[in-house]
Amino acid sequence: MPLYRATSIIRRQGSLIVAATLLALLSGCLARPPQPPGAAQCLAELNSAGVGFEPIVVPVAANGCGIANAVRVRSVGAGLDQPVVASCGLAAALARFEREAVQPAALRHFGQRVTVLRHFGSYDCRRESTGRDRLSQHAHGNAIDLAGFQLADGSSVTVKADWQRPGPRRDFLRELARRACSYFSVVLTPARDATHHDHLHLDVGPYRLCGG
Repeated sequence: MPLYRATSIIRRQGSLIVAATLLALLSGCLARPPQPPGAAQCLAELNSAGVGFEPIVVPVAANGCGIANAVRVRSVGAGLDQPVVASCGLAAALARFEREAVQPAALRHFGQRVTVLRHFGSYDCRRESTGRDRLSQHAHGNAIDLAGFQLADGSSVTVKADWQRPGPRRDFLRELARRACSYFSVVLTPARDATHHDHLHLDVGPYRLCGG
């Protein structure tokens, strides 16, 4: 092989190696977002509370979507109707809310426990529906849309069907909406607007709005 050709191949291979290395470094940065203060303590809290979860990595995209200290959660005491991908902070708040607010309220109103929390998901890379030009807390895994609850006898309470209907189901939902303000920074209900007609939006983001 002529020397000039071998040199050219070596140079091309070297360029490819450099490009691959840069890509790997970039991918590594995207795959492992900086962890928030108290990340390890939050995971320890989930463990001690008996939350069914596993730590995962949710890459940070160029537009800012992504989750620091992400977890996939299967249960928070009561089960979830589908696993949810969320920040550890949201999972910890949801577990405390389930233990300290949901279950006592269910026993008072129905004489039985909640066995399943029904939800529409947490992580979703999108902007707020308010018209503000900023990412939703869903884009950071800091929000969950709670749709309803299944009781021990198999019956269900849903925000869509029971928020307006007089009776113990409505009273249960209204109590939880009030008490949620002690666990989450933003609580949005069907009283807010039509987009929340079938769920309670609960988030642990930096803003504060209770029961809007």
